[in-house]
Amino acid sequence: LFQSIVHRSYLPFLTLEHESNERLEFLGDAVLNFIIAEQLYEMFPEMEEGYLTKLRSRLVNRRTLAQQARALNLSQFLLLSSSAAHSLDAGSESILADAFEALLGAMYLDGGIGVVRKFVQRHILTLVDQVLTDNNYKSALLEYAQAHELGIPYYAVTNEDGPEHDRR
Repeated sequence: LFQSIVHRSYLPFLTLEHESNERLEFLGDAVLNFIIAEQLYEMFPEMEEGYLTKLRSRLVNRRTLAQQARALNLSQFLLLSSSAAHSLDAGSESILADAFEALLGAMYLDGGIGVVRKFVQRHILTLVDQVLTDNNYKSALLEYAQAHELGIPYYAVTNEDGPEHDRR
């Protein structure tokens, strides 16, 4: 668990030999993808592979994982350098998403797949209904254009709104 909260930027401040959470993040990412794939396969037996893949990518992405890390107040436990903490305060989602995956990796090593499965069901799979209705119009346009051999759409930015980390 301790290793899961140690960001690589904090390693110079530790007196003992420690590892950052990056290896646990790698493991947690794989475990998370497996559990989500397994659960979606069970929940939607009629859905084709492509749709299941799309649904999984909507559930397992930086924004969703960071959102769940915030809901758990994970940031207050992370060991970060001041510059990494500043980027977190500025809205960077990658540190939070990575820490969430590292936490899952630690849970897997300490408690096994069953513990992680319950956690993922409670914190990620509850979002299935939300992502089912969340229309990604840009992706839909790309799929339509490719299916009708129209080529890749060209996009021009006409207006930007929102904070730096969540532009619209």
